[in-house]
Amino acid sequence: MGEIKGTVRNQYRMFCLESEIGSESEVRFLDVFVDSMDLDLMGFTMREEKSMGRNAYSTGSLVKLYLYGYYNDIRSSRQLAKACKINLEVKWLVNEISPSYKTISEFRRQNTQGLSEIFDYQMHFLRKEGAFEQETTIGVDGTRLHGQNSKLKNFNEEKLKQLISRAEKQIEQYLQALDKADEVESNSEQQQKDSTQQEDSLSQDTSVKKEKLSTIQTNLIKNKELLRKLEQSEQEQISTTDPDARRMGRLRGSSIVGYNGQIATSGKDKLIVAAQVVNKPDTNTLAPMSKQAQQNMGKDRLDVLADCGFSEGEQLYECSKAGLTTFVPAKPAPYEKSKGEYAKSKFIYDQQKDVYLCPNNKELQTNGKWYIRKNKGRKPKRFQEYIMRNNGCVDCPFRAKCQTSKSIEINKQKNIKRYEHEEYKIESDNRVKANKEYYKKRKAIVEHPFGTFKRSMHFTYFLLKGLEKVNTEFKLICSCYNIKRLINLKGIKWLIEAFRSIICNLLSILVVTSTIGNHKLQNHKISCS
Repeated sequence: MGEIKGTVRNQYRMFCLESEIGSESEVRFLDVFVDSMDLDLMGFTMREEKSMGRNAYSTGSLVKLYLYGYYNDIRSSRQLAKACKINLEVKWLVNEISPSYKTISEFRRQNTQGLSEIFDYQMHFLRKEGAFEQETTIGVDGTRLHGQNSKLKNFNEEKLKQLISRAEKQIEQYLQALDKADEVESNSEQQQKDSTQQEDSLSQDTSVKKEKLSTIQTNLIKNKELLRKLEQSEQEQISTTDPDARRMGRLRGSSIVGYNGQIATSGKDKLIVAAQVVNKPDTNTLAPMSKQAQQNMGKDRLDVLADCGFSEGEQLYECSKAGLTTFVPAKPAPYEKSKGEYAKSKFIYDQQKDVYLCPNNKELQTNGKWYIRKNKGRKPKRFQEYIMRNNGCVDCPFRAKCQTSKSIEINKQKNIKRYEHEEYKIESDNRVKANKEYYKKRKAIVEHPFGTFKRSMHFTYFLLKGLEKVNTEFKLICSCYNIKRLINLKGIKWLIEAFRSIICNLLSILVVTSTIGNHKLQNHKISCS
């Protein structure tokens, strides 16, 4: 049997792009989706027609290009520019325009606000369609994503001091070595018995050392300047490539320099209903994320599921005030396991008497004063201190297990810090313990999108720099995830019809009010029939 060798490459063909795109292709939905937007109102920089010279590319076409790119793991401007020339779907979507990578990159740089608004536009559509009517639960979580900054270009105070100390020692060593080289060179001039080859080698070695010394001195000046800036700021770290990127820990002790991408996901359909990027841990982000989700879903009350990294008393208090019921386990206090039965959790708080009872049934009392704990780069926290009065720990038979040897040596009595709104942490933790099966749903709800991001869409790092631009990129990928999810839930045809009706309503309003010219109306190529 013969082989199938395909067609002849130089054969002329009658070709139509429209016939090459399937009726249920995602690009058909992306086309209608962008056409339904009021790009001017969303904050996009609109391209004006010119009387002379070449006109700018259509704003809508470039928005479609970026949505297609992030949807299909084609994110860089160079890759998108190449796709415009070789990808049939892209050719159809953008009407065969072929902008340069600089044009594409500049569009993203100038339209961070507009690209972020795409996510909000999605939320408005879903809320209007009643997609959240049956939703009662959201999950909140964050994931670490790489920024455009290496670990070598990220510094904290300790690291800078070590580098400065090392550089000063190296400079001292090089100066001593150069002094010795000068002595040897001086002696060699007096002793004319030495060969010319030895003199050349010595001179070359001295020149290399001087170059290295100059490099170390330059780096020392830079590091001292960085340390000065860090000490004057309220930050714990400083990054030189991307100033907003921070070094953050991950599981199993590893760390990255980047950002914390956070989402809130609906419990039933697993749609992302809130998204933001921060350059800090999860500690103080639960309330803003939950409130954003609550607003986007149009809900008065919701259950919020999150892991122990979000168990901050003030955040749980803010959620409670907003009508959000939190299911967040309490984060174990430091040394909780090592203290065993004498850990803080074993000390019972009596709310009526405002005292703590220790395992030996003695009271720890407070003076009623509020103290403030300040950590550089973090929000100050208020607390009260509960102390064992009248040397109650002196005769306690369990003192060696309850206190450290240093505390016993200086006769320090047992003390416990109770932070403001700690009762909300206890209530939330108790809800988790009483509803273990319900809380188990958290992983399936909120970690599902992260798996799609990182495995299917290969989104593990940001291309842009700076918190504002990184937020734009993250919201764009969240919008694309929601599109994928909606296609699975509703189907392409349903979505196309839903957004086509928005276009028809928009066009009818524009015709009645006559707010734009006929030539702009003709740009909406979607038929309302």
